[in-house]
Amino acid sequence: MPYDRHVGEVAAAAYSPDGQWVASAATDRTIRVWRATGRHDLAVLRGHTGCVTELAFVPDGRRLVSRSSGLAYFGGD
Repeated sequence: MPYDRHVGEVAAAAYSPDGQWVASAATDRTIRVWRATGRHDLAVLRGHTGCVTELAFVPDGRRLVSRSSGLAYFGGD
């Protein structure tokens, strides 16, 4: 069963180091953090001004880093 809660196309995904959580990033400028089994949402993160293209959990699994890209004249964050 696919995870289909993003409005836009999924551009990146990452598992937490312990494998319990997945973070997915999409062209809808959101990041969703959800349980790998059962697919229950933990959080929906908003605030990027461009398409979220990269994300990763830090080694301890307690934080997530992300990057977005925009058009050449808008940049990303």
